[in-house]
Amino acid sequence: MTGRKAVALVHPGLESSLAEELAALGIEGKVQDGMVEFPATWDNLVKVHQRSWIAGRVRMRLAKVRAGSLEELAHGVRSIPWQQFVVARQKVEVKVATAAAKLRRKDVVARKVELGISDSLRGRPGQFGGARRPTQEVFVRIEGDRAEISIDCSGELLHRRGWRQATAKAPLRENLASAMLHIAGFEGDEPVVDFMCGSGTFVIEAARQAAGMPVHLKLVPSFAHWPVFKGKQWSEPRPPRVGDLPTFMGIDRNGGAIEASESNARRAGVSSKVRFVNSRFEDVPPLRGPGLLVANMPYGLRVGSGYDLEPAYRAWGRALSRWEGWRAVVLVPKTVKLHWLGRFELLAEFKNGGVPVVVAGCSELGGSEDDFDR
Repeated sequence: MTGRKAVALVHPGLESSLAEELAALGIEGKVQDGMVEFPATWDNLVKVHQRSWIAGRVRMRLAKVRAGSLEELAHGVRSIPWQQFVVARQKVEVKVATAAAKLRRKDVVARKVELGISDSLRGRPGQFGGARRPTQEVFVRIEGDRAEISIDCSGELLHRRGWRQATAKAPLRENLASAMLHIAGFEGDEPVVDFMCGSGTFVIEAARQAAGMPVHLKLVPSFAHWPVFKGKQWSEPRPPRVGDLPTFMGIDRNGGAIEASESNARRAGVSSKVRFVNSRFEDVPPLRGPGLLVANMPYGLRVGSGYDLEPAYRAWGRALSRWEGWRAVVLVPKTVKLHWLGRFELLAEFKNGGVPVVVAGCSELGGSEDDFDR
């Protein structure tokens, strides 16, 4: 594996947050568009899959080969040491992306790559009986007459923690919620209140982080099955910390959302660490600070076509201003004027479900009515 590079994928716009998280894990990464590149060692792959709350998926770059014709592509594929990553008769799924490529038929390219992998493994030991290896995904991206070939390290999309089975409207992926907590500077030692909690993602992620619980309920990634790592053992993370935790609370006016949040919290193992309140945010008395308020706020077009956002956002801004001593970080559509909420500033931007959104923050809530009448 000497010299090989892996990339941890993330929504474009959140690369620096992922790079900071990996640096805290002792992994030196290089920021690229939509990803962070790092050395593909066993230890690094384990750290990312067990301890990264922000990464969405991990791939390892295998080779760049010529792809002016199917024959050139097949020759390049056969030159890769596939015996390090798959065994004969293991199912391989090839996914193809192209950009101004000479080879345009993705299905034909995928089949050619599958045959090339099979050819390179001919005569090598296969899998017989017992626990069968999972399907191994391979990615081929062709630009012009060159192809980059990568292999999936994760198996499962990493935002799927294993506990969120009940969802409310417009759910936010778990790793995006954790990215926002990271941007807000959350370190597990302060209260977190989600004032539009939906399915409870923010407070459940925050509570699990604060308790030192594993990122996933159950995950054995693809790379743990690779022959090149034979003899190395995938192990579960350390047990969670014990002791008192800060307050974690979710608020939502929709009773169904509260039921979904409570159900998810039970599966996540944090039902004793979080509580949910069925109420409008405006009607909840502020808690004593300091602490962090978070929310994935309505986008209008996603939660009700034609919804007039400005009056609602100004009302929420007034409600937020009552939580003196707290700070806030929210996700809002890019069309929202941040001053509708008060003294908020842009912290990051990306696309959520194809919708341009921004992460906005306020380092100290409070203010007067004048802040919401501009």
